[in-house]
Amino acid sequence: MERIRLYITDIRQLKQYEQAALPLLTPERREAAGCIRPEQERLHCIAAGLLLRRVLGVTADHQLRRNEYGRPELAGEGPCFNLSHGGNLVVLAVCNAPVGVDIEPVREKLPITIPRRFLRPDELAWLGEEPTPERFVWLWTRLESALKADGRGFGLEQRDFSVLDSGRPWHLETFRHDGHCISCAADKPFDIQMTELQPLD
Repeated sequence: MERIRLYITDIRQLKQYEQAALPLLTPERREAAGCIRPEQERLHCIAAGLLLRRVLGVTADHQLRRNEYGRPELAGEGPCFNLSHGGNLVVLAVCNAPVGVDIEPVREKLPITIPRRFLRPDELAWLGEEPTPERFVWLWTRLESALKADGRGFGLEQRDFSVLDSGRPWHLETFRHDGHCISCAADKPFDIQMTELQPLD
């Protein structure tokens, strides 16, 4: 069984240390953060860079590359990883097998427009049985994590699997944490080891 090491950080703890954190980022991420105006999105970007530095030792741009679909990967030898952010949290999943992670806050209402074109008929039917924000976020994070584990994201033109059926072909786990829904996906059975980190520990 594979192990997914899941690292979680809360961006609210980063607000007063934002300027101190910037020099710790790679030049590319530091430049990207400087161009982001909304505070929450900027803190997501910074916190993600800090997690990559602390957990995977990423301190320079050349240590990362992107696949043809834009997914970040380590340029040299090392584990697979995936990042996600939503609400107040940023998560980094690390595994020896292809891995995907997605996080979303559980809001009080369903989105105004549900992205139906990305959902299969069986998934839409399941959501229709009990159309709650909790169910939607459960379904959506599982879909995103599976597509990210695949490596193609929404570049995957046709999807022949349902995220309601874990293990075919992606093994999926979904859980709640601090008002957010987190889903992990891998191509083999896995357990999760979760660690909460302070942004600048």
